[in-house]
Amino acid sequence: MCGRSKQALATAAMQDLAARHVPTTRDQPWVKRECYSPKFNLCPGHDAAVVRQACSAKDTAALHTMRWGLVTASSTDTKPDHWRMFNARCETVDSLGVFSRLLRQQRCAVPVDGFFEWTADEYKEVKTKQPYYVHQKNNEPLWLAGLYDVRPGLEGIEGPLETFTLLTRNVAQRLAWLHDRQPVLLDATGLQSWLAAPDVTGVGHDHLPMTTIRRCATLLSEELHWHPVSKKMSKLDYQGHDTAEPVTLASCKQPSVLALFGRNKQAAVSGQASCSTTKQTNMTEAMHSQQHLANTACNGTVAVAKRQADLARAGSEEPAKKKSKVVTQFLPSSNP
Repeated sequence: MCGRSKQALATAAMQDLAARHVPTTRDQPWVKRECYSPKFNLCPGHDAAVVRQACSAKDTAALHTMRWGLVTASSTDTKPDHWRMFNARCETVDSLGVFSRLLRQQRCAVPVDGFFEWTADEYKEVKTKQPYYVHQKNNEPLWLAGLYDVRPGLEGIEGPLETFTLLTRNVAQRLAWLHDRQPVLLDATGLQSWLAAPDVTGVGHDHLPMTTIRRCATLLSEELHWHPVSKKMSKLDYQGHDTAEPVTLASCKQPSVLALFGRNKQAAVSGQASCSTTKQTNMTEAMHSQQHLANTACNGTVAVAKRQADLARAGSEEPAKKKSKVVTQFLPSSNP
């Protein structure tokens, strides 16, 4: 899926870019140039610069301003839903009538600085997804394959409405971690073929467009780079110039798990050593305390024993004296 991109070139720069990649656009005026304005957060419903294919052998590719989100020529909706058909799967585009009728002579290419895609936040408990900006390594524009249609002006609505849809493909392996779909990117050869005038024999309708798309849908996208951006750009109305500026994810601001584990292990070892030292100190103090108590108890025991011995000795002597006196008192005198 491709539902958000960046097309931020100023008007003159956009015109120079189109002329550099599709030289024939120099020969044609920019249709609805006054409706174009740079978009740092381009989404369906916004106007964008688009190069449409040559309509005939006598025609050349031209730069137009069209609205993103296909509205068919037969639509009578005065307030169309531009999110309904902003993408078309390249695998089935030739088998669905709404798109296949456009393949022969209503192809277009959209130059963008890059596109945005979302993936789950690194912290699973966070509900909002993390946006990433995908762009070319050398910051050259990406040319996205598209189809366009023109609805005639309706009563009460001035002028025709030109709209487009972007073709998508299975994602290249390098981006599979981010999403399962991506826009079809046109290389230089694909861009020229895609914008070429239709084959008057009708062969172009059956072969050329789909051959080009199928080839471009297998490109490896080796030149693509990406980085996380602020979640502010997830809001459709956010047009700050920083939409594509890289940000540092919270996990990158924290020490790595290995470093954290190593530090915790070191702290644990240090804590264990400290605990061991403290334990040993406490044991030593306890032993000293117990020894002191033992000494005190021993000294007390000795004192008590000595006292008891003294009392016992004193007690044994006093009854002996008393006994001696009694014996002396009651013994008969030896004199008659």
